[in-house]
Parts: sequence; C-alpha cells; structure tokens
Amino acid sequence: METDQIKLLRQMQHLLLIRDEHANVGTGELVGELGDAAERLRLQLQPDVAALVRRLLAKDRLFLSPVARGNCSACGLRVPISALQHVLGGDRLVTCTSCGRILYRPDVKATGLRPGEPDPKFLLSRFSTPKLMLADLKAETPAAAITELCAALSKEKVIGDPTPVVAAALAREKILTTAVGHGLAFPHMRGIEEGVLTFAAGLSRKGIDWNGQVVNLVVFTALPVVASLFYLKLIAAFAKTFEDGEKLPFVLASLDAKSMWKELNKAMRVAVRGV
Repeated sequence: METDQIKLLRQMQHLLLIRDEHANVGTGELVGELGDAAERLRLQLQPDVAALVRRLLAKDRLFLSPVARGNCSACGLRVPISALQHVLGGDRLVTCTSCGRILYRPDVKATGLRPGEPDPKFLLSRFSTPKLMLADLKAETPAAAITELCAALSKEKVIGDPTPVVAAALAREKILTTAVGHGLAFPHMRGIEEGVLTFAAGLSRKGIDWNGQVVNLVVFTALPVVASLFYLKLIAAFAKTFEDGEKLPFVLASLDAKSMWKELNKAMRVAVRGV
C-alpha cells in the first residue's frame, strides 16, 4: 500500500535529519548507525519509490515536503485539488510538479502567528521573544522540561494544543538524546507546518539529568520540515557559543525573562550573525 510507503519515507527522512543534527552538534559517534537504520528503511521501499528517493537525495537532503494551506511547503506551488485529495487521503504517492518532492499531509499545524516583531537590537528576535524565556524552569526531568516549554509556546499562540507536540518531541528523544554537552539540550518538534521556526528557552540552575548529562539550558524549537537545514545552523550557533563554558554562567545568573533574553542575545551576538 502507498500509505505504508509514505510512512517508511517519513521515518527514513526523520532518521537522516537526526543524523545531520548528530553530525553537526553531537559527538558524531552514531552517524553510521543512524545512516544504516535509514538504509534498512530504504530497502523496504518499492523499487520505483526507492529510485525516486535516490534521485531526490542527489539534489537535496529533503525529499519529502508537507502540504501547507494547499501548497507544497518546499517550493510554494499550489497543489491541484485532485492531487491534494490523494495527499490528504494518504492513498497514493504524489509528487510536486515543480520541485519533484514527495508530498504528504502534516500531523501538526501551527497557528501561523509570529511570537513578536524582529528587533534589530536583538538578533534572536527572528526566532523568539522575551515572553518565551523561562528563567526558572520547574522541571526536574526532560519530559517535564519539554512540557513546560511547549506550554509557553502554546500560551503565546505559536502552537495550538501542545499535547501532540510534546509527544512527538519525546518520541524524538527515544531515538537519540538531544543533550549535546556543555549544559545544553535542544529538544524539538520538526513538522509543525504553516508556521515559522520559533524557540522557547528555559534555565535550570540545579540542572536536569538528561540521559546522563546535566543540562542547564534547554532550547525547545517548533519548526516546519522545510526549515530543518536552517535549524541545523541555529543550534550549531548555540553549541558554538556555549562550548567553552564561559558564557553559560552569565545566562544562568538571569533573574527574570527580560534579563535572560538580554544575556542570551549578548552571548550569541557573534555566532548568530552567520545564521
């Protein structure tokens, strides 16, 4: 069934994007295993579908594109009604007539609202706002931290119901931890369509045991699939900023959301310019 093929394709792209994250901000030691897992999924594809994926991967790391507001998210082309019905029904594999990517129905939609207006004084305002800074996380576990940050995104109307977002983020954690050392963790939900990449950040002064690592700064990002490669640049900027261990204490000293926002922007003012 084509529906099963679409599920395999989504799992395969998910693993490949996790592999890219691990290569960019993780230790890199599991890159081979993640690639092998994706290859095992590829071998389960029908020959014509596998050939299509091979051609698409030769051009771009994203071979799937969700449909958002009736358009291909990757290139923006309007999907014909007849094709859209098959995409939404999941009963037949449909490709975009412009970019060639395989189309699918997204699981979660954002509200489409931005968290605030970009402020030239704060480069991170392209992706967040002081209202999404939690200077004193109550959470003592990764699941609780993700739930707390998703609640903040929902409160600011960046996302709707946070329940499926939390569930997807926790499922992502089961594949490979998003803690990357230096007191940082980057949990996220990739696949929130019809919105813009937005992050909420939280501080835990005593630290959260995150799969054996102590995490003090949790950055949760909600992003559309097509922003995946841009997201890699953003978290790489975070990782580079705090890898020396010198800037995190200043951020951790923040007493409220406004001071946390200022310290975070101050710490990242160099690294985020390249994003």
